[in-house]
Amino acid sequence: MEEPAVEALENNQHSDSEYEKVQYPPPGEEDSSGAVKDVDARETPATTPPNLGRAVERPGKGGKTTKSQLESSSNARVESKETVCWTTDLDPSVLDLIYWRDVKKTAIVLATSLLILTIFAVFPLLSIIAYTSLLVLTVTFGLRLYGNILCYIKKSKEPHLLSKYVEKEISFPADCIHKCADQLVINVSKVIDDVRKLFLVERFLDSIKFALLLWLMTFIGAWFSGVVVLMIGDIILFTIPKFYQVYQKQIDEYLSLANVKLKSMEKSILEKLQRKGKDQ
Repeated sequence: MEEPAVEALENNQHSDSEYEKVQYPPPGEEDSSGAVKDVDARETPATTPPNLGRAVERPGKGGKTTKSQLESSSNARVESKETVCWTTDLDPSVLDLIYWRDVKKTAIVLATSLLILTIFAVFPLLSIIAYTSLLVLTVTFGLRLYGNILCYIKKSKEPHLLSKYVEKEISFPADCIHKCADQLVINVSKVIDDVRKLFLVERFLDSIKFALLLWLMTFIGAWFSGVVVLMIGDIILFTIPKFYQVYQKQIDEYLSLANVKLKSMEKSILEKLQRKGKDQ
């Protein structure tokens, strides 16, 4: 009676030792054929897995991935491809200003731009051009007079202080001009094409949205002048991107909900229009 009990105890110990072996070795434990080696759990260091506290999708029965897992992964890939950042085409120095990476430089640029816009809001454009030109002419006239007086005192015929700027040749790189002109033509053509589609009602809902935007702009034009609108846009440019960067997760959630509702409304409106067209 004792021998069967001893054999059963040894079998239990052997099964427990096999149960402790895991099939997920650390990096670098695979052989050349790609097969995973059995690693004893007692020999591996007690390290915290990187996905601790994170939801991990387990395969279905038989080690196969279920259909729902495949659909969720494919949807995640599509969403990541469709997510395009609007700042990809901007210069890095502009991004540094917008996102306040250098607080002093951004504050100087914002204050200067608001000061210039305030001057344009208070004074007429023609007066600003005239006064600015008079200021520059006064400075240059004073420098030229100072140089002539120095030459008269020293009794020399040295060139005046502004001569090197007068003799300097003004030239523009032809390649840069052609490149900017080509890009400008492409952008203008694209804008004209989009505006033509809106006015000629290529898509009914887009033209309705454009009409609502124009209707809102009538109120904005009645309340504010063009310069004030530019000032508001300047403030928005230096505040909204940074605000979105800080609260991106919450804003994206609300925007996704609003986008779903708008798409459902658009779909219902199109279905009603199609039904009315069929009835007529």
